[in-house]
Amino acid sequence: VVLFTTPTHLYYLTMNGRTGRICSLDRPGQQLVTVVNDRAFFALREGGEVHIHSRPIGLLEALVDGLLSIPMFDEAELKLRISVLVSRFDCLRVSYSFLHNLQKHGLSDLALAIGEMLAFPQPALLSLPLDLKKHQRAYRILVKREVQMLSNAKASAQRLRRYHEQLKANCRTLQRYGEE
Repeated sequence: VVLFTTPTHLYYLTMNGRTGRICSLDRPGQQLVTVVNDRAFFALREGGEVHIHSRPIGLLEALVDGLLSIPMFDEAELKLRISVLVSRFDCLRVSYSFLHNLQKHGLSDLALAIGEMLAFPQPALLSLPLDLKKHQRAYRILVKREVQMLSNAKASAQRLRRYHEQLKANCRTLQRYGEE
């Protein structure tokens, strides 16, 4: 994976030409200096001086996307390499499209495990266990999210009503999957 900056963002480029945005830059014109597991360091020239700034970033999505773009790995080796990356990098800074990409490459169990740690919207997260035909796991996700919503004293009545409508729709979806 090659990392590069534009005037406003930090991007990655994979071997198959796919690009993805990692983060926006705090200040336009920053240049990437170096990267460590969980942060990037940028240089910015201001008033004749060079200032170094750092910010936390998530590299897991970029690195896994890079691995998925290399066709020479067999499935077992790919899973092993991705598992090593997941154990070493922050899993909390990934997008739902990343989980969908894992699922598309036959890594649904890994996508589900990462997805359960995150706070994705319910329908997005629910689709992973349902696609795997893991109905009990999907139900546990629903219950966990409901308990979290109800225990949040700041949740407005309208937000709770919307959530319960969503919960009912998700339960109907679960029921349809169970009937198949």
